[in-house]
Amino acid sequence: MLQAIAVLAVQVRPIAERMHLMDRDTLDVAIRRGALDGIEQCDSLIVDPHKWLFGPYDSCALLYRNPEIARQAHTQHAEYLEVLQQEGDKRPDEAMNPADLAHHLSRRARGLPVWFSLAMHGTDAYRDAMEATLQVTRESADIIRNATHVDLVLEPELSVIVFKRLGWNAQQYQQWSDRILERGLAFVVPSSWNGETVLRLCIVNPRTTVAGIQSIIDSLK
Repeated sequence: MLQAIAVLAVQVRPIAERMHLMDRDTLDVAIRRGALDGIEQCDSLIVDPHKWLFGPYDSCALLYRNPEIARQAHTQHAEYLEVLQQEGDKRPDEAMNPADLAHHLSRRARGLPVWFSLAMHGTDAYRDAMEATLQVTRESADIIRNATHVDLVLEPELSVIVFKRLGWNAQQYQQWSDRILERGLAFVVPSSWNGETVLRLCIVNPRTTVAGIQSIIDSLK
């Protein structure tokens, strides 16, 4: 998929090829599974870390192949901003102003919590946490395959499981969702796939257990 997008993006340049990675499609876990083949052709890359990377909801990691192009595109010009702006190599002793790299002139430094967490725990801790959720996902998919009252709708690529309860209508799904939430078992809301009501589990917490998923599947009987 990304390879095809990259080919199309090259054809319509100078529009930048920009890939937006939604939380779970991150880092080497996805790369080693082929989910991000073609990402090396991106001009810029966004990682939203508010789920799998356990960062605040509005935090973001933004990477550019050529930051100078981004600076030319995003720098805002006004008399009162000139003291903050840097041109080329005229002020090489100072770091580049982040306000010149995106549309966030006066917003807080939202990426700092992610940076501090990475510095504190290291990338290995993140990788291990994601690998743990992927293992739970694989085992949970097997539970669904072996059950007679539910059916796996899509094979999980990373940590999302889409499945359905056989014979149920939308109202029954909603009643079940309300019931297990009231019990404190889980918060699983009905979703849809190709016009059919289904259930979707997104496993991003490394403390999620296979036993916990089993209890959810059993509650659907």
